[in-house]
Amino acid sequence: STYCGNSSKLTERDFKILDLYGRFTADLIERLQVEKTLRESEERLRLATQFGKVGVWDWDLVANRMSWTESLYVIYGVRPAGFDPTVENVVSMIHRGDRERVLGLIENILRSETPCELEFRAVQPSGDIIWLFTNATALFDSGRPVRMLGATVDITERKRAAFGIWLITRR
Repeated sequence: STYCGNSSKLTERDFKILDLYGRFTADLIERLQVEKTLRESEERLRLATQFGKVGVWDWDLVANRMSWTESLYVIYGVRPAGFDPTVENVVSMIHRGDRERVLGLIENILRSETPCELEFRAVQPSGDIIWLFTNATALFDSGRPVRMLGATVDITERKRAAFGIWLITRR
């Protein structure tokens, strides 16, 4: 067989090079598609956290460091420059009436490897009480928890609306 108008035949080495080139091209195309999908997913997450009162958090249990999306600072009513999202600082913002329950659920997640969902109240620095819904899951390495990830949604308006309906029906 011939190629490129040349009458020489393809050798075994030529086939190996073409095969390698084909694999490389296929891998490159797949990687570009994965990167495009990842960028689109990140953009959807950014838009959801920016407009939907949703915040995402990541707690590195080994280093005991937390990272938050910008929207989570807004939900809690704090500025990123003035608030360090340590576990202690976050726990201090949980309403006293809900704190023990929330800490118990966190311990349960870390022991049982079971994701959980919970609603609780938090107190913003302004004194306003907000209602939050959080789902959380832990990541384990050799049976030991190393990270906890979650998303938090501000459900204050929904709670206020439900409470308003409750007040109306109680009269």
